[in-house]
Amino acid sequence: MGFEIENGVLKKYIEEKIDAEVVIPYGVTSIAKQAFFNSKIRSIVIPDSVESIGNMAFYSCMSLKSAVISDNVKSIGHGAFEHCYFLESVNIPKNVKVIEYGTFWGCHCLKSIVIPDSVESIGNSAFFSCGLLASLTISTDVSEIGRDAFKGCDCLKNITIKGRKLTVKIYNNKFTKAEKENIVDFVTANSDEREQIFSGMSRLVCKIPLAIFLAFEHDNETAKAYIKKNITKTVKQCVDNDDAENLTKILSLSYVTKENIDKLIGYTIDSKKPEIQIILSNYKNDNIGFGNNFNKFML
Repeated sequence: MGFEIENGVLKKYIEEKIDAEVVIPYGVTSIAKQAFFNSKIRSIVIPDSVESIGNMAFYSCMSLKSAVISDNVKSIGHGAFEHCYFLESVNIPKNVKVIEYGTFWGCHCLKSIVIPDSVESIGNSAFFSCGLLASLTISTDVSEIGRDAFKGCDCLKNITIKGRKLTVKIYNNKFTKAEKENIVDFVTANSDEREQIFSGMSRLVCKIPLAIFLAFEHDNETAKAYIKKNITKTVKQCVDNDDAENLTKILSLSYVTKENIDKLIGYTIDSKKPEIQIILSNYKNDNIGFGNNFNKFML
């Protein structure tokens, strides 16, 4: 393999063999537009010296499976990894502020992506047709999500929303198109808009985590009332997902009472979740008192 490098700019990758594992030489500061266009590389490692990746730099690298990008990279051009159909693993650097139009369009085999807190906007069709994308982590610091950014992500089932105060995980077998759109809109909405989106949602699997987010991120009374009304279902969802962090927050609201605490502890036993059981048992001991029924809930 070889490289055409001029004044720190990698202008072109010179392919010598198929399925090459490529490490870009240290000292390269930027990768030019279409530098690896349609090449047969299998993996790419981008070193700390690189600060920018040009438009369509790895466009249609159909054999590319892995890309390791230094966190020193500050910009990735539009369509940079477009049509890298077999790309399975890639990281978005922590200094990138914008995910451009079509950056990962058609990366069908990409299964998970973490969008760092530095990202402020996601362009149109950025992850369009990432058909196997199942897990997405996104921050509420994102101020804009473009049209069709996640369209065609039909396998998306786990969404994690990172806020200033807490992280919300939404687990689902499969989101409907409307649910994905609602959750994506929720991330970039302001407090009032989030309450409106939340109120318009139907399925508990999405609505409960967003209620927790609103209650503790925005001290939202509508969300708190919803949690109180659905306290048994809310706690059970935390049990099902081994979500000790959010369960502890919910218990701080004191909505779990002596009328439902024993049934909830019993649910943790049936679900074989001993750590969650301890949290509920300690809550009962500290706030309600165990009485004569405690022994049957012993570990």
